[in-house]
Amino acid sequence: MHTFDTGIVSEREAQRISTAFYRFLERHSDEDIEVASMQIQPAGHSQQIAIRLWSEQALSEFQRHVAAFTVPIPAGVLAMATHA
Repeated sequence: MHTFDTGIVSEREAQRISTAFYRFLERHSDEDIEVASMQIQPAGHSQQIAIRLWSEQALSEFQRHVAAFTVPIPAGVLAMATHA
């Protein structure tokens, strides 16, 4: 089992990583993904995430995937920023 630890991250960053994790599993559904897991520990207004994957190669791929993964800014937030 191979682990990806985020350290302490904001709630928004935790959401981005969590979404990236599930999208990554969708892309690898033909592999041994049932051993994959994600644990989220609250840390005040932040969170700490530990992701376990089935191989060193999967871990390396996930690190590249999460580094490139973006979540669009919600429309309401974008509208508030342009009117400020």
